[in-house]
Amino acid sequence: MGEVSCNIRISSIFCFFLFTFIPFSERLYALMLIFDRHCPVQVLQDNDLVKWHKKTKIGISVEEEKMPKVDYKKDYKDFYLPKTTPAIIDVPSMAFIMVNGKGDPKREEYQDALSLLYSLSYTIKMKGKDIAGYLDYTVFPLESFWWCEDGTFDYDNRDIWCFTSLIRQPEFVTAEVFEWAIEHTKKKKPALDFSKARFEHFYEGLCVQVMHIGPYEDEPATIEKIHAFMVENELVNMTGIERKHHEIYLSNPNKTKPEKMKTVIRLPVSKK
Repeated sequence: MGEVSCNIRISSIFCFFLFTFIPFSERLYALMLIFDRHCPVQVLQDNDLVKWHKKTKIGISVEEEKMPKVDYKKDYKDFYLPKTTPAIIDVPSMAFIMVNGKGDPKREEYQDALSLLYSLSYTIKMKGKDIAGYLDYTVFPLESFWWCEDGTFDYDNRDIWCFTSLIRQPEFVTAEVFEWAIEHTKKKKPALDFSKARFEHFYEGLCVQVMHIGPYEDEPATIEKIHAFMVENELVNMTGIERKHHEIYLSNPNKTKPEKMKTVIRLPVSKK
């Protein structure tokens, strides 16, 4: 008897809410859902109801419901939003578009590499919605590997720097999609040298990473923190030609104050 009384009270509260705050057409739709009836087409065509229908996701089929957007800041925090204290991370294989070059990043060769990477990446995002397995996503941030030909990394002598700049691609991107993107982008940007771009799955492995906040010129102090962490944790610094100094750029230097710039610094290591 108590259970019946409780159900009556709940039903009364629901009906009060339904008939007081919800428009007529939406009341009809809600009542039909309760009594497991099909909603007539003319009701679904009501603009206000459709908005409510989408907002509450009641009765939405798999086809109607929008797939979630992939956002590296939410879905891949471990790789792109580390703390300001060094930590160990094992980086799995990921797909990238890559461009190699040499010299100071302020020079034309590096800027051309960035133009190539961003052009291809945004072609895939904006024009590739008919690709099998496509999911909406936020374009991943620019990354660069840096090294010198003698196997060291001389932070002060930028003219001898070598680089591989890269942008990660979502899982639906394949070598075939990459070739399609090149052919599509060539039509709008024929001046770019597409022969320098390549698609590659890259496994980085065991590393130590940290979030550097501040101008690029202050990075050496942050790198020293990484080196100290390696010593404390009995890790071997593997930075050289095979495994390289790695940076991920989360801020736009043209729009962000130098003291607020965020850069992930990642150095390869091995255990002793």
